[in-house]
Amino acid sequence: MCHWQKPVQLHSHALAVPHQLVAALDVEIKGYYTTALRVDTKVLEVIWMGMVVMTYKINPDSEVDNVDTDAIATQISGMATEVYDVQKVEVKPLAFGLKFVQVHVTMNDGEGLADAFEGQMSEIHGVGEIEVLSMGLI
Repeated sequence: MCHWQKPVQLHSHALAVPHQLVAALDVEIKGYYTTALRVDTKVLEVIWMGMVVMTYKINPDSEVDNVDTDAIATQISGMATEVYDVQKVEVKPLAFGLKFVQVHVTMNDGEGLADAFEGQMSEIHGVGEIEVLSMGLI
């Protein structure tokens, strides 16, 4: 392995190439790093990053009066970005007239991405406990 490479990421595909080749290809550099070019055989390896599908259950904060779960659902729906694909947001009954928000989101399988998304959701007014109902790779 050589250390003069400048790795890049193209959407969900990580690709490590020498700095000169990056300039020649005019490739956008994102920030995920890997070393995948073997100089001895001159083979360029492409590393395919998986996608993670997560389902969250978001309970209203018990210390906040009259939590509007529909407003929470609307704000979470607006959190869709290039990194987080919010597939579906549902308001479901919990018990005794209480409701919770169920969120289905797809993201790259990268370290800290799920924690960052949970942190963004927890900042929404009225959000209490966030529970992961399911997680899987696609």
